[in-house]
Amino acid sequence: EVLDRLVAPVAGGIHSAAPRLLAPDAVAPGLLERLRDAGSLVGAAERQRADAPAGAVVSAVEGGMFRLVEALRDRIEELGGDVATEHLVRAVRPTRSGWEVVVTGRLRPSEPWLPGRSDGVATTLTTPRIVVALDGREALELLRPIPGLDLGDWRLPDGADLIQVTLAVDDARLDAAPRGSGCLVVPSLGGPVRAKALTHYSAKWPWARTSSGQHVLRVSYGRAGTPTPEPTTGEALRDASTLLGVDLDPLSVRGAMTVHFANALPPHTPDHRARVSELQRAIARVPGLAVTGAWVAGSGLAGAVPHAEATVERVLA
Repeated sequence: EVLDRLVAPVAGGIHSAAPRLLAPDAVAPGLLERLRDAGSLVGAAERQRADAPAGAVVSAVEGGMFRLVEALRDRIEELGGDVATEHLVRAVRPTRSGWEVVVTGRLRPSEPWLPGRSDGVATTLTTPRIVVALDGREALELLRPIPGLDLGDWRLPDGADLIQVTLAVDDARLDAAPRGSGCLVVPSLGGPVRAKALTHYSAKWPWARTSSGQHVLRVSYGRAGTPTPEPTTGEALRDASTLLGVDLDPLSVRGAMTVHFANALPPHTPDHRARVSELQRAIARVPGLAVTGAWVAGSGLAGAVPHAEATVERVLA
């Protein structure tokens, strides 16, 4: 019952996969080691939570994560670097003195979540060091021809087609935050709600709330292994009403936006983790090459940021 009602909705909401598909070291780093020391899973979880620094459970960039990208670009340019946007990396090749990176321009797609097409105009860049920080599938295709990595026909596990519907709603009853910062849905219980999660965005991040009665809700859909039919704004509003226990009037919706993440969050299965470990050992033997990203580090900032920092330290050394 704990697995079905607590662990499964968390795994489905955060990793879009069933618990049986996930490797513990990827979704809860350090838990297995603490389990050996504590002698019980509850004791290990208590130690894991107690050892987490203040604010580590939930944190974000005020104003939105896009500001982090802008800050990185500004800092790189301040230090004399260049940031080339609207480009596609077509190939990465080792040379005697470093690496060649072949890029082309990118034609904007009809929808922002689509990858776009190459404009066919290729440029070759040279560099002594390269960090591949891409989506896992694109990263594997670039890395596959590199001698010594021996990737063979390795493919990532299928992820989930995620869809998020964000609603701006005027309703003073939401000032009380009836579900706190949101809730996760237990998939095995069925019921009228198709969403997998609801985030009361303006309750979770107070900077997103402009005044009393004005709220932002994010309704999430999509689980690995099942198709994700396109939700309408009306369906998202009905699901939000059910989960919040507040009957929201369609006339209260001031705006709505739907965002797609195709084949996102491939599950970190034990087999995938074993292949990642093999890849990291092989990469360590290739001078000037490093790889980072959620597909090797694990989902979430808690896995991605330390891995990225360690990766950069290694390639610079």
